[in-house]
Amino acid sequence: EIINLYTNIYVDNENHNLMVTKDDGIDIKKIALYTILGKLISSWKIDKHAASYQLALKPNLPTGIYVSKITTNKGINNKKIIIE
Repeated sequence: EIINLYTNIYVDNENHNLMVTKDDGIDIKKIALYTILGKLISSWKIDKHAASYQLALKPNLPTGIYVSKITTNKGINNKKIIIE
């Protein structure tokens, strides 16, 4: 739950991007997007440190509920997100 306080992930449905923000003390290493059934859709390895990341989603990704997994230096954060 501590990771939830320091990271935020949401979908910019207008531009079809996954937006990730974080606080200074968190280093994001990897971000993955899964279907609700656990199938991997996309994975991004984060090599540079920034306050926020804008990750392009695959074109024609169906509307629905997905699960994001953010791996950080403080642990792992899973969060449901809705893509419209």
